Amino acid sequence: KNSDCLSTPEDELQATFIRDLFLFCAFTGLAYIDLKNLREENIVSNPLDGSVWIHPHRQKTGVETNVRLLDIPLQIMKKYKGLCDDGRVFPVPAYNSCKMILRTVMKKCCIRKHITWHMARHTMATVVCLSNGMPIESVSSVLGHKCISSTQIYAKITNEKLNKEMNILSEKLADIREFVTSETFA
Repeated sequence: KNSDCLSTPEDELQATFIRDLFLFCAFTGLAYIDLKNLREENIVSNPLDGSVWIHPHRQKTGVETNVRLLDIPLQIMKKYKGLCDDGRVFPVPAYNSCKMILRTVMKKCCIRKHITWHMARHTMATVVCLSNGMPIESVSSVLGHKCISSTQIYAKITNEKLNKEMNILSEKLADIREFVTSETFA
């Protein structure tokens, strides 16, 4: 059997499940082991606004994270609700199985880049949060880092983000620019 092919309907279902777990991590910042350990009791609804949060403790640091669930992870949870009867949110397979299936999914999608599970967490930090203007202190809290220096590793400034910020600055300075470039004092 060729490991790069998804030859049976069961393989397709498993690949879709692993893809969805990866996306869940990309929109929550959870590490693989924290996803595996995620339990129903870690899911909390805010009675004031109806938002849904996860409050797991990171296995690596013991720090409690506070992640508000965006629509994509909420839909993924809804899709797989009821698969576990032991209190876990998802029946997460062993890491090596997830890694192999994820690699197969990437090949099927013609993505030739080597993908690791940690890249989902990195995507949450950089693409979902920092590139959309979330302050690094908030990203640090979402990721469950003990100190902000751990989060700063993710905080590479992208040209796109820098360009957006410079456009905002340019708009704010428009009045000053007009004053400085005017030829008369009024």
